[in-house]
Amino acid sequence: MIDFLIVYEIEQRELENVTLVGAELMKRGYSVCFEKFPFINKNTLRKKYENNVMVVLTHSMYNDTVLYNLVYAIAGKVNKIVNFQWEQIGSVADEEKLESYRYPKQTAKKIVHLCWGERISDILVKCGMDKKLTPVTGPIHMDFLREEFSGYYMSREELFKKYNIPADKKVMLFVSSFSYTSLTPAHIEILKRSLPEERIYSFQDISIRSQKAILEWIETYIQKNKDVVFIYRPHPVEYGNALLTETESRNPNLYVIKDYSVKQWIKTSDVIFNWFSTSMAEIHYSGKVGYVLRPVELPRDNDVAIMQDCRFLTTYEEFEAAADGTLDYEQSDKLIKEYYSVTEKPAYARCADFLETVISTNEYDYEWSNDILNLFGKKLRKQKLHDICLKFVLPFKITYNHIKKSLKLPYEEVKINFYKKRKLNKENTIKHESEKLAIMKKYI
Repeated sequence: MIDFLIVYEIEQRELENVTLVGAELMKRGYSVCFEKFPFINKNTLRKKYENNVMVVLTHSMYNDTVLYNLVYAIAGKVNKIVNFQWEQIGSVADEEKLESYRYPKQTAKKIVHLCWGERISDILVKCGMDKKLTPVTGPIHMDFLREEFSGYYMSREELFKKYNIPADKKVMLFVSSFSYTSLTPAHIEILKRSLPEERIYSFQDISIRSQKAILEWIETYIQKNKDVVFIYRPHPVEYGNALLTETESRNPNLYVIKDYSVKQWIKTSDVIFNWFSTSMAEIHYSGKVGYVLRPVELPRDNDVAIMQDCRFLTTYEEFEAAADGTLDYEQSDKLIKEYYSVTEKPAYARCADFLETVISTNEYDYEWSNDILNLFGKKLRKQKLHDICLKFVLPFKITYNHIKKSLKLPYEEVKINFYKKRKLNKENTIKHESEKLAIMKKYI
């Protein structure tokens, strides 16, 4: 029997956190497995995990559909379920609208949600959850800014050498959140499922205008100050941005780099700018100041909750003064402390303590209703039938496209490379999990 199965989704956001918790649980004598969602082969996973897992830890838990996809579809009727809920900081409007998509619905309210701070726990209770199911265990991602993890990140010299960035120059960082500048019609249709159309287009317009203004500020500044280097760290889903590409091509001392976590860049930069990112918390706990750039006014309802008491820089002159180090600037940390409970004991250890209670008692068990079991049973049978059909159809499609390719007829390369790509993705995932886990064991 496997003690803990940890399901994660976005490697860049979650892998170092889940492997840190996993390493601590292994140190305490528990068996731990990791699986990345979306799952490549549910049939294989069911054979491994169904009725063979004590506790499932998920990356989210919004409703019955998520419960099915992340738990029942691969592990069956598991009674001990805990949600890491990696997206805990929403907008002001989200907090005031408790029916927001980001809060648990249906039976997801009866599952444990780990909270980074008391403010998050209180919001979930207002949504109808039992206080017992919203324990505050702290933000695991902040553990990497603790003194004992000082050797986890590359040094300034090591990091900059990889990109030929002069380490002797003043280095400024802009943490971008301009994911909406790259939205396609397909992305917008997906967003409409959880957000009002007007809000989507309004925020997209603000994003586009804000990015344009901020890039103009950066370009003006670095052209006047040749001894300065600017790092633009794009949002993970910010891509295909022509304006950003053009600006970088004109300015040799502007580097657009998406690699590594935002904490790596925060720790090695001299001056840090933000627009709409919750990395304000990482900046604070790294002992640095984060300047918030707002060339275009953002409605209060749309703003990030932890930024409600921030001072915003709205003009180029303020931006320049901050870059030069001459701006009189004092940032309150009251809100950040309410949302992020950072204590003397690391969050990963606090989390492991709680998980030991979950696995050793029935206090936090989820009670499956007959209605849910019947519904999920039907979905699973349908899924198995679909998988069987896919098993026969895909090889036919692959062979068919191989023949078309040999005859120099139009063919679909994606069909030919299906199994090869799936195998490579799985191998890379396992490799990355193993590498991260080995590193984490050095720090606990």
